[in-house]
Amino acid sequence: METPQCDVSSPHTWVAFSVIACRTLELAATSQPGCEFQAWGPQHQKYPVGDIAFADDLQTTASALAGLQLKADIYLAFTVCFDLWISTDILRVAFFGARIPYHP
Repeated sequence: METPQCDVSSPHTWVAFSVIACRTLELAATSQPGCEFQAWGPQHQKYPVGDIAFADDLQTTASALAGLQLKADIYLAFTVCFDLWISTDILRVAFFGARIPYHP
């Protein structure tokens, strides 16, 4: 399936795909340990941080590498079902607020 940039139907197509993908990842985050991710809010209370989809970009978070891998597996299955592809050149993993030993 092709979705040309600047095409009138392009935003609607991406919204449809993004809603399905983000909802599937949200279900994983609420049902599997390590998939959830929380941040501190203004009242010093934690709140769940969901996945963000913007146009053809997706940012997903997890509290453990195993949870992030599960989300990646789910998203890969999503792309296979809808005949999409992922640009692996832009995949990144980042650690925030953790003391991780150096691994080359």
